[in-house]
Amino acid sequence: CSRSQAGSYKGSVGQSSCSACPDNSQSSVGATECLCNAGYGLTGGVCTACPSGFYKSAVSQAACSSCPAHSNSNGSVAATSCSCNAGYSRDPTSNSVLSCNACPANYYKAAVGEGVCVACPTNSVSPAAASQCSCIAGYGFDGASCVACDPGFYKGSVGNSQCLACPVNSQSSAAASGCSCNAGYTGSGVVPTCQQCPAGTYGMGGSIGCKACAVCSVHAAQTGRCGAGTGPSDVVSCACKVGYVGDGTLCYSPAAQISNLQPSFAFCKQANQVLNITVQNLAVVSSSDLTITLQLGGTTYAISNTSTTLQIYGNTSNNMALIQILLPSNIPNQMAGIATVLIFLATDPGRVLFGFPIEFRPYVVGPPSVTTFSPRSIYQGSTLTLYVELTNVRPLSAASEFTLSTNGQQLSSSQISIISSSLDMTALSINLGLAASPARLDVVLLVRDSSGSWVSPSANISVTVRAIPSPALLGGSLYPSEGSAGALTASARSVQVLAQYLDPAVGVSDLAVRLSTPQGQASALKVLSVAITSAQCASRLCAMHAITFQLPQAGNPDGDVSEAVDLLFAVNGQALGNVTYRYISSSAPVLVSMYPSSSLVTNSGLETITVYLQNFPSSGCSTRSCRSDIRSMTVRFGSTSVAWDASNAGKLLAVRFLSPRLSRAGTVPVTMQAVSATSRANSTISFSYAFTTPAALASPADGGVEGGTLVTLAVLGWGNVGAPRAADVTVTFGGQAAQVVSVAANSSQSLAVVVAAPASAGLSAGAVQGAVVPSASLDPTGTLSSAFAFTYFAEPAIAAVTPSLATVGGYTGAGDDGRSVVLSVTDLPAVTSIAQLQVSFAVGGAAVRASVTAYRTVLDTTLVTVAVPPVGGQGSAAEVRLNLVRPGYGTRVAVWAGFQFYFPTPSVLSVQFCTRCNTGRACVVNGQCGNQESPSTSRLPLRQNGTLVLTVQNMYNVSVGSIPAQNSQMGVVVGSVGRFGVTRVSSKFDAFGDFSTATLEFWLNPVPSQDQCSLVFSVASQFSTQLSGMRCFDPSISIECRNSTSSTAVACAGPSDPDDFRGYPFVARVYGSISDLLPAGEIPTVNFQGQSAAVQLLGSTSSYLDILVRTPNFLVANSISQSASFTIMSASLDVVAIGAWTFWKAPYVVSANFDSTGTRVMVSFSQPTSQAGVSSGGGCSTLLSYSSLQLVKPSATCTWVTNSQLAILLGAGSALVPSNSLVILGGVITTANGLSSAMAQTTVSVAAPLDPIAPQITVYGPAVVDPCSPLTLYALGVSARPLRFMWSSPSDSSLDAILSDLSPTNQINFEAGTPELARSDQAYVFVVTAVDFLGYSSQPATLTVYKQSNSAPTVMFTPPSLSILRNQPATITGVAMFSSCPIARDPLVFSWRLASGPALGARASWIVSRGSGPQLYLPANVLSAGSTYQFVVRVAIATDLSKFSEASFTLTVGLQPVLASIAGGSAVVRSALSAWSLDASPSRDLDLSDRPSWQQGLVFSWSCLYPGDALTVPCADSTGAVWVPGSQAVLGVPANTLPPTVDNPYVLTVAVQDAAGLKARSLASVSATVVNTEVVTAALSLSSYYFSRGTQTVVNGGDDLQVDAACGSTGYSSRRSYRYQWTISPPPAVDDGWSWAVLPAGLSQRSLIIMGGYGALTPGVEYTFTVKCSKGSGPSLSWGQSSMTVVVNDFPVGGSCSACLLGAAGCVTSGMPITDTFRVTCSGWADQDTPLQYRFGINRVGRRTVWSSFGPSPFVDLKLPRGQIQVFAQVRDATGEAAPVVSATAGGALRVGQGRRAAAGIDWDAGMGQLQELVNKQGAKEVNAMLNAMGMQLLAETQGGSVNRTSALALVGTMLDAAGQALGFSVRTADNVCESYSALLTLANAAPLDHDGLMGLMAVAAAGVSDVSEMAGL
Repeated sequence: CSRSQAGSYKGSVGQSSCSACPDNSQSSVGATECLCNAGYGLTGGVCTACPSGFYKSAVSQAACSSCPAHSNSNGSVAATSCSCNAGYSRDPTSNSVLSCNACPANYYKAAVGEGVCVACPTNSVSPAAASQCSCIAGYGFDGASCVACDPGFYKGSVGNSQCLACPVNSQSSAAASGCSCNAGYTGSGVVPTCQQCPAGTYGMGGSIGCKACAVCSVHAAQTGRCGAGTGPSDVVSCACKVGYVGDGTLCYSPAAQISNLQPSFAFCKQANQVLNITVQNLAVVSSSDLTITLQLGGTTYAISNTSTTLQIYGNTSNNMALIQILLPSNIPNQMAGIATVLIFLATDPGRVLFGFPIEFRPYVVGPPSVTTFSPRSIYQGSTLTLYVELTNVRPLSAASEFTLSTNGQQLSSSQISIISSSLDMTALSINLGLAASPARLDVVLLVRDSSGSWVSPSANISVTVRAIPSPALLGGSLYPSEGSAGALTASARSVQVLAQYLDPAVGVSDLAVRLSTPQGQASALKVLSVAITSAQCASRLCAMHAITFQLPQAGNPDGDVSEAVDLLFAVNGQALGNVTYRYISSSAPVLVSMYPSSSLVTNSGLETITVYLQNFPSSGCSTRSCRSDIRSMTVRFGSTSVAWDASNAGKLLAVRFLSPRLSRAGTVPVTMQAVSATSRANSTISFSYAFTTPAALASPADGGVEGGTLVTLAVLGWGNVGAPRAADVTVTFGGQAAQVVSVAANSSQSLAVVVAAPASAGLSAGAVQGAVVPSASLDPTGTLSSAFAFTYFAEPAIAAVTPSLATVGGYTGAGDDGRSVVLSVTDLPAVTSIAQLQVSFAVGGAAVRASVTAYRTVLDTTLVTVAVPPVGGQGSAAEVRLNLVRPGYGTRVAVWAGFQFYFPTPSVLSVQFCTRCNTGRACVVNGQCGNQESPSTSRLPLRQNGTLVLTVQNMYNVSVGSIPAQNSQMGVVVGSVGRFGVTRVSSKFDAFGDFSTATLEFWLNPVPSQDQCSLVFSVASQFSTQLSGMRCFDPSISIECRNSTSSTAVACAGPSDPDDFRGYPFVARVYGSISDLLPAGEIPTVNFQGQSAAVQLLGSTSSYLDILVRTPNFLVANSISQSASFTIMSASLDVVAIGAWTFWKAPYVVSANFDSTGTRVMVSFSQPTSQAGVSSGGGCSTLLSYSSLQLVKPSATCTWVTNSQLAILLGAGSALVPSNSLVILGGVITTANGLSSAMAQTTVSVAAPLDPIAPQITVYGPAVVDPCSPLTLYALGVSARPLRFMWSSPSDSSLDAILSDLSPTNQINFEAGTPELARSDQAYVFVVTAVDFLGYSSQPATLTVYKQSNSAPTVMFTPPSLSILRNQPATITGVAMFSSCPIARDPLVFSWRLASGPALGARASWIVSRGSGPQLYLPANVLSAGSTYQFVVRVAIATDLSKFSEASFTLTVGLQPVLASIAGGSAVVRSALSAWSLDASPSRDLDLSDRPSWQQGLVFSWSCLYPGDALTVPCADSTGAVWVPGSQAVLGVPANTLPPTVDNPYVLTVAVQDAAGLKARSLASVSATVVNTEVVTAALSLSSYYFSRGTQTVVNGGDDLQVDAACGSTGYSSRRSYRYQWTISPPPAVDDGWSWAVLPAGLSQRSLIIMGGYGALTPGVEYTFTVKCSKGSGPSLSWGQSSMTVVVNDFPVGGSCSACLLGAAGCVTSGMPITDTFRVTCSGWADQDTPLQYRFGINRVGRRTVWSSFGPSPFVDLKLPRGQIQVFAQVRDATGEAAPVVSATAGGALRVGQGRRAAAGIDWDAGMGQLQELVNKQGAKEVNAMLNAMGMQLLAETQGGSVNRTSALALVGTMLDAAGQALGFSVRTADNVCESYSALLTLANAAPLDHDGLMGLMAVAAAGVSDVSEMAGL
């Protein structure tokens, strides 16, 4: 065997021969296989040539490999290596096939191969990896090389194209990349289209726009003229003529002066009114030189030149001009007031030539309209005083503007009193005297209109004078109306009846009474007395007489039988009428009373029925025990026996039982049978008991006035009616028949009736009563019917949406979130939760749900705040839809179609420039560049590169950091310097949909000169804007402003309208080398953004130039100030220097409005002012004109609430009303910094409140009145001035007619027997509304009075209802009243129950069940927020429980908001080097204040903003990224997270909301200054009382205020090492020498204490308390500080109090001691924190004042001792801030016991009887008041000798017993106990007492006070 040869192989063991290798392969000697050649790879066992792009360099069986990057193989033959591509060459240091590298920039390699990269030829460039080079811009390719473009040609980009010729009117230099316009032309872009500058302008060439040539003043001489194509500079020169001053473009003479103005006033709404103004020294020649505006009520009216004529007489230096102005005719009457006419120079709109005020009066023409009057009828003999309301009458102040006649007889206008008069309504009181005889009075009123003419037709009123009715008995007034038929005692024989219209002088002898029985017996009865019930009445008309007579002693003449007899009355032989008296057999069982008298059938079997029986089970049982006399008894309802329980009730038997369960309403006979245990006789009594149907339940309970609402009525109590049809039921809504759709019986007790509600009568809204009545087939007896309540509503309407425009992303620019709109919705029912409001925006048929963030109600309008959602698209009109969804009610819908979404374009918010950026993610971080300097804002330094930072709103789809394709198209073009693309998006915030505000950064090359200072920002082709506010400045040249007198450096700022007509002077000192720009001695020109200034060259040195500049009048576009650049230019128009100047506008009045209470006028100014040097709370004489002082009254006070808002507290008696004008004196108010001119005298029209509050009224009166008692109702309100009250009764048309005849009054008096309430056992609803002087109406106040036929004690609540918050206790105060009927006034018993409302918790249920007096006290936090409770008290005579009545009380527990709060203060200093935190855990849901904050389910959200000088932006962390705070209660800020602040602090805000989202979110903010050193942590807290009003912390000025500082460590020892220094801004008012009393701890202790009662803190003013804590000294000194801002609460103002004898005509101030009652009433008090509380004090002159506790009632009835008695009152608001004590006796005293010596005695037996009655009524407050009066009286009598010591001790003992009883039934609150102490102290002063006994009684008083907080108050 021999080895194989090269080129052959043998691959297996055997005897075969070797084989030749296949093609393209080879082998060595002895090979077992062949290997593929290089360039060939093994593919499927065959050696195949490598394809193009592949290679194989070795002999092997491997496959071919891909060529390395940037190389290739030729592909035609087998390749052993790859060659480098064009633009790539092999690394000469390596032979590897992997080393092809890109040619560097400006090198190239043209072909594939092993060549090297070659440098580009001159004037050409290439990118990396280039295969060829391209000519640079400005060089064209001639086929061989790059050649510079010739002048006039350009090539704008890199490439090998040829140069192009410049467009027409443009030019270029050699090698230009673009062209620029010739002088006299303008155009933009690299290759501009150059337009010739029109005549009147000139062009500097290039891209600079055409500039206006100077326009010379008409009083200037002109040289030169600008024709079309003028350039490169202005050729016009102007020079003012002799007698005029200015820069030639503005030449003016000394100030124009008005010498005559005719007419002196004008009318609103009137056309063709011409105003003639005669003016001296007017520097114009025609009306076209003038611009005239008229400003009135915040609106500016422009008066066109076509409405103005001008005539000038005289020469240019001394002239007289007549200007005639056609006044606008579109001024509405509501804007009547003082207008300001301003005459501007048309060529200089910022310069006011002169101005003047003119009064616009309402223009009212046409007849007046009578809207209401009362009375409409009166009885003869009455004095007729008409109350009339008129509309379409101009505001009047004098009755002489009227003429008055009745039935054709002219009367004096002095009989007319004007109550109030405004554009809306004029109210008159007309005294027409005595109406002597019945007649019809036709009253005619004539009034002058605005032109002074008497208006015809007149206002006509007809009043009927009715004859006094004949005397008659008052039906239902007989008392008692029944009695025993047996023999009677003398007292039991007396019966009383009331008679009307008797002669007041009638006597007993004039009356006759006869009794007539059914059996014909007749007898005359003895008249015991006749007395008039009202001592003040002196005529038949008002007379109500009580006739008392005796029944026969023997009883019923017909015997001891039960029957009715007639009693016939006559007066002087004339029949009065007859009444029926019922005799009851003395032995027969009698049903005395029953409770309840009927029951709802649904309560059958559930409700206990109590009957009171007499002579049952036997006639004699009352002398023993009727309960013990029952041997057996059955009670049957029909045939059904029920269980019973009985007990003695005095002489009566009380039996209690449950009825059987019934399903059908109706009357059921009840039989009670009993067997007497003593007589064994049967006794039976039968009566009927009525089961009534309950009210049907309507679902929904309301519907639109147009009808059609499908309503399901759930009817109960009809029993089983089978399968009724729709025709079997009739349904009415307020008398309107409804269509019955279906009827279905759901069960034996329930019927579902579906009806379509009819349209309401007259399509009027309101509540109606409905009825469901079955047909005869369902109810043969005709006894069934079901009432139901239904409310018709006018669909709510969205009156306005503000603002009404939003981007498609939802941005509106309003609200703290930038996406808010406010919907003003009318006719919307009360909303109790945000969740009930649903708002959507419908665009193109698709509705997008919006989030409701807040709501509030102002008068009749609900303001709903909504966050607008993003809607996408390109923008379109949208429909706003609001749904009010409430359980049980229909959904109410309001729609507004005027909303518009639009697609926004980018808006540049700020432009900043940094020469050096911060490292990290942003160039500008929190207002600072990288060199810790502030960026240049809107200013660009010449010859310096750097980063331009734009903050742009409405950027679409941008991303932070990355630069997407669309962003690469964003750029800034800088003159001809070039276009610079965005280099970074450093932040994005305020996202609205796909749009956000972004911070864009651009690296800019240096701007070489001013003519290149033009910047344009663009986004592709979609948007482009010139950054017109940018100014370039030479950093080597600077300007310093100096005082023109002292030459000291000052701020570059001054007034926009200087007092000196020559201008405001300052010295501009220019530093730097300016000799090249301004030749020596040349006077430069200075202009302020185009407005020339007067200039004087002062001098120069080698380092600076001084120029005296007088600023021109400058029109400030905004309300405060405007920054303007001023440019100093040479004669050759070279810019020498540019400075920044701030023009400060003089403050002006933005608005003057009444505050919400109507007690103050709040005057808001345009900016912070100097406050005219007026101290807060002082007089107004330095601010207001004399006439204005008379309007507000000289006693008015002026307080600067802030330095931009003045509060004028109106003096007593002020009659100022909206549309009246006040004159604020000129020359006294400047800006706070003193840089403006003084505000001119200004006339402002006072407007209605911005946030009005409707007057709040309460009506007081008893809930029940019996047959013998009078009825008095009081309506009292919280309002700054007297209210007009209007009464009505929806429940009774006759009563409504009586009430409508009353003039506006706050008191209704019905005499005993209340004949106006015609029917007994009926409820009467009284409704009263009030209108205040501002024209706002109150919500109706309602009181229901039940007139019952039986006599019983009653209860009146003061107040009649109560609204509290869950965290407040509730005291329901009832006052018991005995009946005026002759019944026993024995002790009363009380019981309470909950009638409706949520179920009570265990504690509240226990309290209610234990309630046994007229007062019920419920502690805080036992009731549910957002709920309404109705409690019922039952009062009965303890000795006769059948004499009872019930009264109900409504208690509403309101919802409180969530309150955000951050601990530590409102401004803090923290170190960036240490971690720090802010704690919002004090935030709370006020309705859950009894729970820890962590259990209240609050949601927290923090935000951080940095308020830069130009823009407020989100806070950035130390890397430059937007810092996103957390969402926990405590916000932690790690060390080195927020960089130090420089100019402004960070503002960190927490938003807090309840987890359910039912309440609006609440915000709290803290300003945090961060420093780069370690600081002492300082925190502030209030340890004295405060409360929150919105976001304000409010304290009461009368309270002691204590602010505590916590510095560093909280340990006591560490506190001692800190120093404290307090500052207060504004400073408190502390008189010299009293600082130790006002500030007892001084200003350097840990606590700052300001004592109340010294007036140191002014009400309404905001104070900032700042503590600076420091420790150590020198290098080791460390410090920190914190601030807290509080507002001082205003106390109630505006009211007065009076004390008058109760029941007397007018205000009588004298009466008898102890027996007479004086009523003290407070009215007219107003405050924003309601409800108000009142307390009253009495003082027997020379003694101590005895005070009651504060309570909700504005009046109190007092018994007083003999003597000169002073009465005082004090009012406090809901927060406890009390007004100063006022006298209720006008500073004098009541004369009690007039005409007798002060020590004269009283009838002590009578007094003790009255005291016992009060004890019997359990009237704790009344008992204490009586004890005070009696104690004072006893002291006087003891000292006077009329009562000896023994008698005095006995009397005091009796009174102490009464005091002890009062304590027994008094609710043990601190206030009640203090009142008891006061009474005990009075008694202790009255006579010597046993000390131990008195102390023991006081201890009893203190025991059992309700809770710890009450004890603290005690």
